[in-house]
Amino acid sequence: MKTSVIIPNYMGKEVLQKCLTSLNCVGEDIEVVISDDSSGENIEKTIEDSGLNKPYKIVRRYVNEGFSPAINSGVDVSDGNYLVFLNNDARVEKGWLTYLVQSLETSEDVGAVQSLILKEDGKIDCLGGRVDELGFPHEIGRGERIVEHPVPSVIDYTKAASIIIRRSDYEDFDRFDESFFLGYESVDLCWRMRNKDKVMIFDPRSLVYHVSRHASSRVSPPKRWYHATKNHLLTFLRNSHDVQLKTGMDNVLGIRAGQISHHSENGYFDTAHAIYDGVYYAYSIADHYMGLSPRIGTNTQDEVKRKMHTFLKEVKLPV
Repeated sequence: MKTSVIIPNYMGKEVLQKCLTSLNCVGEDIEVVISDDSSGENIEKTIEDSGLNKPYKIVRRYVNEGFSPAINSGVDVSDGNYLVFLNNDARVEKGWLTYLVQSLETSEDVGAVQSLILKEDGKIDCLGGRVDELGFPHEIGRGERIVEHPVPSVIDYTKAASIIIRRSDYEDFDRFDESFFLGYESVDLCWRMRNKDKVMIFDPRSLVYHVSRHASSRVSPPKRWYHATKNHLLTFLRNSHDVQLKTGMDNVLGIRAGQISHHSENGYFDTAHAIYDGVYYAYSIADHYMGLSPRIGTNTQDEVKRKMHTFLKEVKLPV
């Protein structure tokens, strides 16, 4: 099976060059697709300097619209039956793709597989993710040192720094949501797949090293808070079930109110407003997202909308 390795890039030529060089250790039939988000960089020169010995394509995007559109644009021009999403600041090790493919092919029920992702200093970046009852994601093992080598496990979501998925599943489950500029893309997609009984796998035999937060560090804190708030709420609205949504929304909005208060008291007024704006945007399209789930009834939709409306009306914002 041919595999397409999709690499989104935004102003990352130094890390991208190392990423591409590392792909020379891959023995499988792959094509590399670099989806460049208006970097203004000489991607051909970066590829030449990397010594990449695999066939490649370049997608030039003239507006930076975020991670999901960059990935989807790469998928559009790719040919592989399997799709791998790889961050431009990741370096793969020998056997990386072999083990991803092996795990994916164990069963048609496997939706996506994530590599063992380590930081440059050898500490854990991510052993897969868990989603709590309020829809907040938690990366397993982040920042810890490896004491015993991790074992394969079933996880709630895969961190998209290094994952593999069948093209057919990616299309059938409607891809990454392109309204998610930054964050929650894989949390949302994997939750959609789990709701249809697909299983996400963490395979520690597949190893990558990850600089981590290379692209997101270029985004201002208020903008990061806005997208995290908006994308979390949209993911929760689309994927949770009746009882979970009805009982959890009060707690979710309480957490956001506390964050607004905390940032206001500490003088971070732009961040406080960004969190509010994230809730407001999610509220404005909540009917659409809840309508995508057959597990959420009309009464629940109405109640959740009332709770969000009350929050927006009553929460105290800095002037």
